[in-house]
Amino acid sequence: MCLDKFTKERFKYEKYELNGEEFNVGYKIFEFRSSSGFLYSLCKGNTEPRPLNTWIHEKDCRLKTHTIMLNYLVGWHIYIEKTGALLNRRRTNREICKKVLFRTIVRKGYQTGCKVVVAKQIYILSDEVWCKGRYGDRDER
Repeated sequence: MCLDKFTKERFKYEKYELNGEEFNVGYKIFEFRSSSGFLYSLCKGNTEPRPLNTWIHEKDCRLKTHTIMLNYLVGWHIYIEKTGALLNRRRTNREICKKVLFRTIVRKGYQTGCKVVVAKQIYILSDEVWCKGRYGDRDER
């Protein structure tokens, strides 16, 4: 996953309060494996489950293949709008769109026409789940 275009424009973020602190909100597609009940990143070779309700730094999840030279620092690619994440999913029946908090933005831009930030840390909220595909067009909470 790479940004098509960089930008310096100011994105407007949804906010979420966690433990008395306010964080930016975005959306990310994960693979849900019902056999284990865990979420996994949609990245080849990335077989570690992603924990919920804890801050995850990208360096703890990075594969050696992610050390390729890019024009920006490596990080989590997070869609600013839910519609952007859903438009860019791979459309398998195991994918879910999760609301995530993020911090330490290293780059902003567009990916397939959708606003995306690249951030060093994400927090996957367990109480915010939207499923699409396997459950049709309705949201599951």
